[in-house]
This record gives sequence, structure tokens and C-alpha cells, in this order.
Amino acid sequence: MIKSMTGFGRGYVGRGKNKIEVEIQSVNSRFLEIKFRGLVIEQNIEHKIRKLLDEIIIRGNVVIYISCNKNQESQKIVFNKERFKLIQETLKNIHVTFGQRLSLSDIISTNDLLKIDENVLINNNTLIKAVEIAIAQLNDMRKNEG
Repeated sequence: MIKSMTGFGRGYVGRGKNKIEVEIQSVNSRFLEIKFRGLVIEQNIEHKIRKLLDEIIIRGNVVIYISCNKNQESQKIVFNKERFKLIQETLKNIHVTFGQRLSLSDIISTNDLLKIDENVLINNNTLIKAVEIAIAQLNDMRKNEG
């Protein structure tokens, strides 16, 4: 059966703040290229997901976006002090080396120094199930377009 390389699939598992969402997008590519976005996951789980995709998708440029509904009240905005100090030191070195004075606002935005503190613990089995659902939708779309 001929399949298109372009497709999209979305898998949801869980409810409320424990809901995991996985979106997988695929476009034409000569080889299988997989990129992960969103939540950082454990290396062994990433390997399992890559293996699943390798068995089913075979070719294409694939982007996987993993997110988790988290209670908004539990999220905290954190100032990244280490990054701020590093940027200040870099600006000082630029001034000393090149004689050019730059301000912090010339090179960064507040989003570069503020981040949401995300200590998200996800169930790996739940994540794999969401990935499987998304892969099935993606595969169905690729079959229909082929």
C-alpha cells in the first residue's frame, strides 16, 4: 500500500491535570529524522518511542510534541539567576574586547530570564499509550493521503 509521508496524529491519555497530550507531525524526508519538543522525557522512554516510530513510520521528518496539563496555580515563574550572571559577564567581555557597550535589553527579552518551573512527573506507560494513539492517527492519515 502506498502511503503519503505527510501526516498528523494526536493522542490524549489521562484526565485533568494528569492529562498527557502527544502530537506527531510528519513531512517528506529521505530518511527517518525524529525531533522531540515540549516536555523533557527520560532517555529510555525516548528510545522506546524512537523504536516504535522506526517500526511503523520508516521514513519522514517527524516532530513529536509532548505536553502535560498541569494545574496553573501550581506553576511558578522562576528567575534564572545563573543565566543572568552569564549574560552580564558576556556583555562585560564584549565591552572590554570590542569597545562596544550593549545593554541587556539589546540582546534578550524577559522570557530569556524567566521560566516556568516545571517539575512534571509523568507516568511512562501513560506516555507510551498516548504516543501509540498518535502514531495510529498519523499512520491512518498517511494511508488515506497515499
